[in-house]
Amino acid sequence: MAALELPTQFKDLAHWGAEWCLDSEKARHFKRVYSDLDTVRGFFDSVNPRMDEIIGYLNTLNTLNPKQLAPADRNLYYLAATCIEMSHPIDMKWRGTDIDDKFPSERLIFADIPGR
Repeated sequence: MAALELPTQFKDLAHWGAEWCLDSEKARHFKRVYSDLDTVRGFFDSVNPRMDEIIGYLNTLNTLNPKQLAPADRNLYYLAATCIEMSHPIDMKWRGTDIDDKFPSERLIFADIPGR
């Protein structure tokens, strides 16, 4: 897995690479659903403790529209978004990465929000 370009103070998270830097809600959803809980927990446990620092950094930027961010900042934004969306099974103490008896993921339609 290739290292991810990130702002200098977050280089220690670069090893998560493009596998976890996901630029759409759909990609993040399917990553969570089709990953095992230990894999999700490993990613979450590495990135989540840095979320206050990450959010603080992102709040210093002129925009939070990821399309307008420099590549390293955009990668950090998407890494944070992935971490947030991976939190459900951890925070809610699920037995797996998705809930039982749910609507089939393959039937979901994800909105494409222009500019995001």
